[in-house]
Amino acid sequence: MPVYKKNVLNAFQQEDYQPTECQLVVKYIRGRGNNLHLVQNFDGTEFLVTMPKKYRQTCWLAKGNLLVIDPIKEGDKVEGEIVCLLDHSCLLDHIDKGNWPPDSQNKSNTSRAELMEFYHRRK
Repeated sequence: MPVYKKNVLNAFQQEDYQPTECQLVVKYIRGRGNNLHLVQNFDGTEFLVTMPKKYRQTCWLAKGNLLVIDPIKEGDKVEGEIVCLLDHSCLLDHIDKGNWPPDSQNKSNTSRAELMEFYHRRK
């Protein structure tokens, strides 16, 4: 594999990434064509996100992958852009330590057990 592709894959699949307060962690559902992907948030809402150009020909997604996205405010149909692929164990560690989700995103005061159950399920 060329060095460029390795560097792009390493940037996309980060082991110990800590999402910021404005970013969301979502579960990948399916591709919708033309670099659009259907994802599901913890509260059950499904919406479209786009993949940045540098990842399009290099990185592939599978059902159940966890993605970190940056929300797009002005988006009508597309509501976010993919930042990176997050490892399940990494996110579960953040939930265990209380680092995720931030209080601003956890409006329904869901328990850690519910969060771990949702993000642990692959499908």
